Amino acid sequence: MDVVIVDAPCTGTGALRRNPEMKYKFTNNKLYDYVKTQREIFENALLYLKKNGKIVYITCSILDAENVHQAKYFCQKHNLYLSEAPFHSLPQSKAMDGFFLATFERKE
Repeated sequence: MDVVIVDAPCTGTGALRRNPEMKYKFTNNKLYDYVKTQREIFENALLYLKKNGKIVYITCSILDAENVHQAKYFCQKHNLYLSEAPFHSLPQSKAMDGFFLATFERKE
């Protein structure tokens, strides 16, 4: 495929304003389980990516562990580069939720 989109399962911290009870259920173990799952899904998605294709990684999280740290990991582990700066959205009181989006391409 020319483009593969990974809308990764995540902690959902970008939607905390709409789901405030989630802060009582959050644990580091859950976070690391999500990080592991995100990596597995991303790796599987790469199997469908054409040589010069792009892969888009999205979460509704505001945590670095699920976003910028994952982007760095994906680049290093899979010989990718960010084709543009990642997009970060922080939650706003009455507007949109927080989320992260990064677009990767394979290095030649």
